[in-house]
Amino acid sequence: STVSPTLGIFHSQQINEKIHLGLGVGVAGGSALDYGKKWAGTVLLNDIDLAVAQINPSVAYKLDERWSFGAAVQMSWASLEQTMGVGQVSVEESSDWAFGYNFGVMFRHSDALDFGFSYRSKVQHEFDAKVKVEGDLLGKPDTGKVNAEIDVPAIVDFSMRYGVNADLNLLASVQFHRWSDWDQTTFNFADGRNMSINRQWDDVWHLALGSDYRLNDDWRIKAGISYETSPQDDPNMQWVDLPVGEQWRYSVGASTEWNGYTLDMFYEYADLGTTDINIADL
Repeated sequence: STVSPTLGIFHSQQINEKIHLGLGVGVAGGSALDYGKKWAGTVLLNDIDLAVAQINPSVAYKLDERWSFGAAVQMSWASLEQTMGVGQVSVEESSDWAFGYNFGVMFRHSDALDFGFSYRSKVQHEFDAKVKVEGDLLGKPDTGKVNAEIDVPAIVDFSMRYGVNADLNLLASVQFHRWSDWDQTTFNFADGRNMSINRQWDDVWHLALGSDYRLNDDWRIKAGISYETSPQDDPNMQWVDLPVGEQWRYSVGASTEWNGYTLDMFYEYADLGTTDINIADL
Protein backbone atom coordinates (compact mmCIF):
# COMPACT_ATOMS: atom_id res chain seq x y z
CA SER A 1 0.00 0.00 0.00
CA THR A 2 1.06 3.61 -0.51
CA VAL A 3 -0.10 7.16 0.18
CA SER A 4 -0.62 9.56 -2.72
CA PRO A 5 -1.52 13.18 -1.89
CA THR A 6 -3.64 15.19 -4.32
CA LEU A 7 -4.63 18.84 -4.62
CA GLY A 8 -7.27 20.82 -6.51
CA ILE A 9 -7.96 24.56 -6.68
CA PHE A 10 -11.20 25.96 -8.11
CA HIS A 11 -12.42 29.52 -8.61
CA SER A 12 -15.60 30.97 -10.10
CA GLN A 13 -16.49 34.54 -10.98
CA GLN A 14 -20.01 35.79 -11.66
CA ILE A 15 -20.18 38.04 -14.72
CA ASN A 16 -23.92 38.73 -14.60
CA GLU A 17 -27.15 36.96 -13.60
CA LYS A 18 -26.72 34.42 -16.40
CA ILE A 19 -22.98 33.83 -16.83
CA HIS A 20 -20.20 32.53 -14.57
CA LEU A 21 -16.55 32.00 -15.49
CA GLY A 22 -14.52 29.30 -13.75
CA LEU A 23 -11.03 27.88 -13.46
CA GLY A 24 -10.03 24.48 -12.10
CA VAL A 25 -6.48 23.25 -11.50
CA GLY A 26 -5.79 19.79 -10.14
CA VAL A 27 -4.38 16.28 -10.42
CA ALA A 28 -6.36 14.21 -12.91
CA GLY A 29 -4.72 10.83 -12.29
CA GLY A 30 -1.57 8.80 -12.56
CA SER A 31 0.25 5.64 -11.57
CA ALA A 32 3.33 4.87 -9.50
CA LEU A 33 4.71 1.31 -9.28
CA ASP A 34 7.99 0.06 -7.86
CA TYR A 35 8.56 -3.70 -8.12
CA GLY A 36 12.19 -3.52 -7.06
CA LYS A 37 15.04 -5.40 -8.76
CA LYS A 38 14.52 -8.92 -7.44
CA TRP A 39 11.23 -10.00 -9.01
CA ALA A 40 10.67 -12.30 -11.99
CA GLY A 41 9.54 -9.57 -14.37
CA THR A 42 12.39 -7.13 -13.80
CA VAL A 43 13.48 -7.42 -17.44
CA LEU A 44 10.13 -5.81 -18.35
CA LEU A 45 9.84 -3.21 -15.57
CA ASN A 46 11.46 -2.12 -12.32
CA ASP A 47 9.46 1.04 -11.68
CA ILE A 48 7.26 3.58 -13.45
CA ASP A 49 5.90 7.02 -12.59
CA LEU A 50 3.04 8.54 -14.58
CA ALA A 51 1.32 11.75 -13.46
CA VAL A 52 -1.45 13.75 -15.14
CA ALA A 53 -2.59 17.25 -14.10
CA GLN A 54 -5.15 19.50 -15.78
CA ILE A 55 -6.10 23.16 -16.07
CA ASN A 56 -9.78 23.70 -16.94
CA PRO A 57 -10.98 27.21 -17.83
CA SER A 58 -14.78 27.12 -18.13
CA VAL A 59 -17.93 29.12 -18.71
CA ALA A 60 -21.44 28.39 -17.38
CA TYR A 61 -24.77 29.79 -18.57
CA LYS A 62 -28.03 29.73 -16.61
CA LEU A 63 -30.90 29.51 -19.06
CA ASP A 64 -33.67 29.67 -16.46
CA GLU A 65 -34.50 28.35 -12.99
CA ARG A 66 -34.32 24.74 -14.23
CA TRP A 67 -31.60 24.52 -16.90
CA SER A 68 -27.90 25.42 -16.74
CA PHE A 69 -25.13 24.64 -19.24
CA GLY A 70 -21.35 24.64 -19.04
CA ALA A 71 -18.32 24.07 -21.25
CA ALA A 72 -14.57 24.01 -20.68
CA VAL A 73 -11.21 23.44 -22.32
CA GLN A 74 -8.94 20.69 -20.97
CA MET A 75 -5.28 21.70 -20.81
CA SER A 76 -3.64 18.45 -19.76
CA TRP A 77 -0.01 18.00 -18.65
CA ALA A 78 1.50 14.53 -18.21
CA SER A 79 4.89 13.21 -17.11
CA LEU A 80 6.35 9.71 -17.70
CA GLU A 81 9.48 8.01 -16.35
CA GLN A 82 10.45 4.33 -16.00
CA THR A 83 13.32 1.84 -15.65
CA MET A 84 13.61 -1.85 -16.52
CA GLY A 85 16.13 -4.66 -16.78
CA VAL A 86 17.63 -4.24 -13.27
CA GLY A 87 18.21 -0.59 -14.05
CA GLN A 88 19.97 -1.27 -17.37
CA VAL A 89 17.32 0.57 -19.41
CA SER A 90 15.90 3.86 -18.23
CA VAL A 91 13.32 6.05 -19.96
CA GLU A 92 14.20 9.48 -18.67
CA GLU A 93 11.47 11.85 -17.50
CA SER A 94 9.44 13.25 -20.39
CA SER A 95 6.45 15.58 -20.26
CA ASP A 96 3.77 16.61 -22.74
CA TRP A 97 0.86 19.03 -23.07
CA ALA A 98 -2.37 17.88 -24.73
CA PHE A 99 -5.80 19.45 -25.15
CA GLY A 100 -9.42 18.39 -25.05
CA TYR A 101 -12.82 19.72 -24.04
CA ASN A 102 -15.74 18.98 -21.74
CA PHE A 103 -19.32 20.15 -21.44
CA GLY A 104 -22.28 19.53 -19.18
CA VAL A 105 -25.89 20.32 -18.38
CA MET A 106 -27.80 20.48 -15.10
CA PHE A 107 -31.56 20.18 -14.66
CA ARG A 108 -33.26 21.21 -11.42
CA HIS A 109 -36.47 19.25 -11.07
CA SER A 110 -37.21 20.82 -7.69
CA ASP A 111 -35.38 22.30 -4.71
CA ALA A 112 -34.78 18.73 -3.53
CA LEU A 113 -33.84 17.01 -6.79
CA ASP A 114 -31.12 17.83 -9.37
CA PHE A 115 -29.87 15.85 -12.37
CA GLY A 116 -26.58 16.33 -14.21
CA PHE A 117 -24.92 15.11 -17.40
CA SER A 118 -21.35 15.75 -18.49
CA TYR A 119 -18.95 14.62 -21.21
CA ARG A 120 -15.15 14.80 -21.01
CA SER A 121 -13.31 14.19 -24.27
CA LYS A 122 -10.37 11.84 -24.78
CA VAL A 123 -6.92 13.40 -24.40
CA GLN A 124 -3.91 11.84 -26.15
CA HIS A 125 -0.42 12.45 -24.79
CA GLU A 126 2.67 11.85 -26.92
CA PHE A 127 6.04 11.41 -25.22
CA ASP A 128 9.46 11.82 -26.82
CA ALA A 129 11.85 10.52 -24.18
CA LYS A 130 15.55 9.82 -23.99
CA VAL A 131 16.43 6.16 -23.43
CA LYS A 132 19.65 5.24 -21.70
CA VAL A 133 20.86 1.64 -22.17
CA GLU A 134 23.68 0.22 -20.06
CA GLY A 135 25.43 -3.12 -20.55
CA ASP A 136 24.33 -5.48 -23.32
CA LEU A 137 20.65 -5.90 -22.46
CA LEU A 138 19.58 -4.66 -25.91
CA GLY A 139 22.76 -5.54 -27.80
CA LYS A 140 25.24 -2.80 -26.88
CA PRO A 141 25.53 0.32 -24.74
CA ASP A 142 23.44 3.07 -26.31
CA THR A 143 21.57 6.27 -25.66
CA GLY A 144 18.65 6.97 -27.97
CA LYS A 145 15.06 8.19 -28.03
CA VAL A 146 11.64 6.57 -27.89
CA ASN A 147 8.21 7.86 -28.87
CA ALA A 148 5.04 6.62 -27.15
CA GLU A 149 1.40 7.66 -26.86
CA ILE A 150 -0.82 7.36 -23.77
CA ASP A 151 -4.56 8.04 -23.88
CA VAL A 152 -6.76 9.48 -21.14
CA PRO A 153 -10.23 8.11 -22.06
CA ALA A 154 -13.46 9.94 -22.76
CA ILE A 155 -15.85 9.91 -19.78
CA VAL A 156 -19.65 10.21 -19.79
CA ASP A 157 -21.26 10.99 -16.43
CA PHE A 158 -24.87 10.92 -15.23
CA SER A 159 -25.37 12.26 -11.69
CA MET A 160 -28.15 13.04 -9.24
CA ARG A 161 -28.64 14.91 -5.94
CA TYR A 162 -31.58 14.29 -3.65
CA GLY A 163 -32.14 16.57 -0.67
CA VAL A 164 -33.65 14.50 2.13
CA ASN A 165 -33.97 17.63 4.25
CA ALA A 166 -32.25 20.99 4.70
CA ASP A 167 -29.14 19.30 6.16
CA LEU A 168 -28.73 16.01 4.27
CA ASN A 169 -28.09 15.40 0.56
CA LEU A 170 -27.80 11.97 -1.06
CA LEU A 171 -25.62 11.75 -4.19
CA ALA A 172 -25.30 9.20 -7.00
CA SER A 173 -23.23 8.95 -10.16
CA VAL A 174 -22.96 6.54 -13.09
CA GLN A 175 -19.95 6.95 -15.39
CA PHE A 176 -18.90 5.29 -18.64
CA HIS A 177 -15.14 5.30 -19.38
CA ARG A 178 -14.18 4.69 -23.02
CA TRP A 179 -11.04 2.61 -22.34
CA SER A 180 -11.63 0.44 -25.44
CA ASP A 181 -10.05 3.24 -27.52
CA TRP A 182 -6.71 2.35 -25.90
CA ASP A 183 -6.20 -1.00 -27.65
CA GLN A 184 -2.40 -0.94 -27.60
CA THR A 185 0.67 1.05 -26.60
CA THR A 186 3.47 1.31 -29.15
CA PHE A 187 7.04 2.39 -28.40
CA ASN A 188 8.88 3.64 -31.49
CA PHE A 189 12.67 3.82 -31.08
CA ALA A 190 14.88 6.24 -32.99
CA ASP A 191 16.83 3.37 -34.64
CA GLY A 192 13.68 2.04 -36.31
CA ARG A 193 12.77 -0.66 -33.79
CA ASN A 194 9.34 -0.71 -32.16
CA MET A 195 7.60 -2.60 -29.38
CA SER A 196 3.86 -2.84 -28.84
CA ILE A 197 1.85 -3.78 -25.76
CA ASN A 198 -1.44 -5.33 -26.85
CA ARG A 199 -3.89 -4.22 -24.15
CA GLN A 200 -7.35 -4.83 -25.69
CA TRP A 201 -9.08 -3.10 -22.78
CA ASP A 202 -12.85 -3.02 -22.44
CA ASP A 203 -14.95 0.02 -21.62
CA VAL A 204 -15.51 0.57 -17.90
CA TRP A 205 -18.57 1.38 -15.75
CA HIS A 206 -18.04 3.43 -12.59
CA LEU A 207 -20.86 3.54 -10.00
CA ALA A 208 -20.76 5.83 -6.95
CA LEU A 209 -23.00 6.68 -3.97
CA GLY A 210 -22.37 9.44 -1.45
CA SER A 211 -23.81 11.70 1.22
CA ASP A 212 -23.30 15.30 2.28
CA TYR A 213 -24.46 16.33 5.78
CA ARG A 214 -24.44 19.78 7.38
CA LEU A 215 -23.06 19.20 10.86
CA ASN A 216 -23.37 22.83 12.00
CA ASP A 217 -23.03 26.35 10.63
CA ASP A 218 -19.29 25.87 10.03
CA TRP A 219 -18.81 22.27 8.87
CA ARG A 220 -20.22 19.75 6.41
CA ILE A 221 -19.16 16.08 6.51
CA LYS A 222 -19.17 13.74 3.53
CA ALA A 223 -18.79 10.03 2.79
CA GLY A 224 -18.91 7.88 -0.33
CA ILE A 225 -18.30 4.50 -1.92
CA SER A 226 -17.65 3.61 -5.56
CA TYR A 227 -17.18 0.51 -7.70
CA GLU A 228 -15.46 0.28 -11.08
CA THR A 229 -15.53 -2.70 -13.44
CA SER A 230 -12.30 -4.15 -14.78
CA PRO A 231 -11.13 -3.17 -18.28
CA GLN A 232 -9.20 -6.44 -18.67
CA ASP A 233 -9.84 -9.81 -16.98
CA ASP A 234 -7.53 -12.01 -19.10
CA PRO A 235 -4.18 -12.67 -17.29
CA ASN A 236 -2.55 -13.17 -20.71
CA MET A 237 -3.47 -9.60 -21.67
CA GLN A 238 -2.35 -7.90 -18.45
CA TRP A 239 0.92 -5.97 -18.48
CA VAL A 240 3.26 -5.07 -15.64
CA ASP A 241 3.25 -1.29 -16.25
CA LEU A 242 -0.47 -0.93 -15.51
CA PRO A 243 -2.11 -4.06 -14.02
CA VAL A 244 -5.86 -3.45 -13.76
CA GLY A 245 -8.88 -5.10 -12.20
CA GLU A 246 -12.08 -4.27 -10.35
CA GLN A 247 -11.76 -1.29 -8.01
CA TRP A 248 -13.55 -0.36 -4.80
CA ARG A 249 -12.99 3.09 -3.26
CA TYR A 250 -14.13 4.37 0.13
CA SER A 251 -13.89 8.05 1.06
CA VAL A 252 -14.66 10.41 3.93
CA GLY A 253 -14.28 14.17 3.98
CA ALA A 254 -15.26 17.49 5.46
CA SER A 255 -15.66 21.07 4.21
CA THR A 256 -15.76 24.49 5.83
CA GLU A 257 -15.83 28.16 4.88
CA TRP A 258 -12.75 30.30 5.56
CA ASN A 259 -12.50 33.98 4.61
CA GLY A 260 -15.00 33.54 1.77
CA TYR A 261 -13.30 30.38 0.44
CA THR A 262 -14.53 26.79 0.68
CA LEU A 263 -11.93 24.35 1.99
CA ASP A 264 -12.55 20.66 1.21
CA MET A 265 -10.51 17.86 2.78
CA PHE A 266 -10.94 14.16 2.09
CA TYR A 267 -9.32 10.76 2.54
CA GLU A 268 -9.89 7.93 0.10
CA TYR A 269 -8.92 4.28 0.45
CA ALA A 270 -8.63 2.48 -2.89
CA ASP A 271 -8.88 -1.31 -3.01
CA LEU A 272 -7.41 -2.17 -6.42
CA GLY A 273 -7.93 -5.90 -5.92
CA THR A 274 -5.60 -8.70 -7.02
CA THR A 275 -4.42 -9.01 -10.61
CA ASP A 276 -2.99 -12.16 -12.22
CA ILE A 277 -0.35 -11.59 -14.91
CA ASN A 278 0.69 -14.39 -17.25
CA ILE A 279 3.43 -13.35 -19.69
CA ALA A 280 4.99 -16.33 -21.47
CA ASP A 281 8.30 -14.57 -22.13
CA LEU A 282 9.01 -14.45 -18.38
